Amino acid sequence: MLCEPDARRYPLIDYAIFADTQEEPASVYRHLEWLKRQKGPPILVRTAGRLGDQLIHGRDGKGGRFASIPAYTRGPHGRIGMTRRQCTSEAKMEACNKTIRYELLGLKPRQRVPRGMIVRQHFGISCDEAGRAERAKKRFEKQKWTKPVYPLIEMGWSRKDCLAFLKDRVPHEVPKSACVFCPYKSN
Repeated sequence: MLCEPDARRYPLIDYAIFADTQEEPASVYRHLEWLKRQKGPPILVRTAGRLGDQLIHGRDGKGGRFASIPAYTRGPHGRIGMTRRQCTSEAKMEACNKTIRYELLGLKPRQRVPRGMIVRQHFGISCDEAGRAERAKKRFEKQKWTKPVYPLIEMGWSRKDCLAFLKDRVPHEVPKSACVFCPYKSN
């Protein structure tokens, strides 16, 4: 049986940031619009550009090298592999970090976060992806001003648990966010 999230442990958040690759399925954008109409925190939609265009043109949103997606490859001896993934970092994490630093904290480029300020970032990563959360925690160790929070993992929830919790609270099926061409969906 699922327990209700504890409001004392997980207080209301000030803002939600949706880092838009502009390549999500239509159901994700419909869900985003529904969320915006709810009485929740303001949802800031930010983008580093259309990821698909960047891949086609071989350039990122700033004109530099392109953000690689984890594409399937076949080596000279028939061995199947996958290229490194940088799309999450470049298309999502950078957009969120810029929004936090420049818009929410009002910092200028290269300006330090004031001593003692802590930003708690809540991530909707479930137990199904606990390894992903552990890798992310290591990246945050370098940033003393931000603390990652993983409420779904702390509550022991899987994606299936989340869907069960939302079933009678959301009037439509809650889609999973992933670019339409993401190879992690299938090869």
